Amino acid sequence: MQSHGGLKEQIHRDLRLQHPEWISANGECRTCDEYESRLAAQLASTVRASGYLVETATRLAATS
Repeated sequence: MQSHGGLKEQIHRDLRLQHPEWISANGECRTCDEYESRLAAQLASTVRASGYLVETATRLAATS
């Protein structure tokens, strides 16, 4: 399993490899940055939802 930092770096590299046309002459890639930001927010939301589901299942199991 890859670490969070490793996954972030892989996504960073892969976006730039797949879409070189998005990279400006100075090496910046605003579109890549936006994608990375949205993905990070989505992953954070998924992790929070997963934690909530585990907590709920644990509480339900304890009351059964």
